[in-house]
Amino acid sequence: MRSSILRFASFNFTSRQAGIFYTLLSGLLFGLLGYFGMSLINAQLSVYNTQFWRFLLSAICLSLMLLPSLNKTCIAKIELFKLFLCGSFFYSSCAIFYFQASKHIGSGLAMIIFYTYPVMVMITNKMVFRISISKLYYPVLLMIGCGLILLTHGSINGNLDLSGILFSLIAAFLYALYIICGKKSPVPALPASLMLCLGCLPTCFFAAWLEQSFSVPNGFHNWINLLGLSILCTALPIMCLLKGLQYLNTVQASILSVLEPIFVLLFGMLLLGEQINLIQMAGVIVLLGGAFLSLLF
Repeated sequence: MRSSILRFASFNFTSRQAGIFYTLLSGLLFGLLGYFGMSLINAQLSVYNTQFWRFLLSAICLSLMLLPSLNKTCIAKIELFKLFLCGSFFYSSCAIFYFQASKHIGSGLAMIIFYTYPVMVMITNKMVFRISISKLYYPVLLMIGCGLILLTHGSINGNLDLSGILFSLIAAFLYALYIICGKKSPVPALPASLMLCLGCLPTCFFAAWLEQSFSVPNGFHNWINLLGLSILCTALPIMCLLKGLQYLNTVQASILSVLEPIFVLLFGMLLLGEQINLIQMAGVIVLLGGAFLSLLF
């Protein structure tokens, strides 16, 4: 399964097309988060406890995928440790801050603020790494912002709680750092994904312990949903995004990954029976237009 996923795009497409394929596939798989996540939350599993088991099962899955090539893999331990820290401080903390932001200002506004992370990727590249950014990306980012506002129509509660806004901005910044770290790392996508998931475990466990919500899930359906969340919505999309970053720059990859809310909306309609209005449909079109423009640069 690993070889078919990781080699399919490279075999059939150019490097750029492969990067686009992997990044879009990552967003598509991440789009199932809402379905599996809501199923587990409705089963009374806490968010932090779910996150712990999500990353633990993901790490087990990735370890099994890595076993056949383990003897052939030679990676500097310091690079693996960097990815572990990236998971601990950036990826898992990003999820925690985003969840806290959603509780304060609602999921709609939290999502709009969070998906400003392509801007933060651009700013970090410019200020830290002195990478020049084409001004042609500015209208793309404007289109993405307008598209997100339209897409979240009806889900913004008007509560401009400053702490919630701050939590969303922190989550966006942490996710931007995660993307940049993924791009800078020389570690192949599969072991890199494993180290990221392992790094998320202590942070999520600590959060669940503080909340006093840590427990072992019970029930067959809960474990099926956890497996879906862990494999389809975590292990594979993380691996695909890291693979895509091998072919695209951080700005292009981050802009393409902003299409994830469209996939969330699509799966919500298909699997959860959610409705979409004309304004949200307009948001989908504007987002797709912005992503398409970004590929022209």
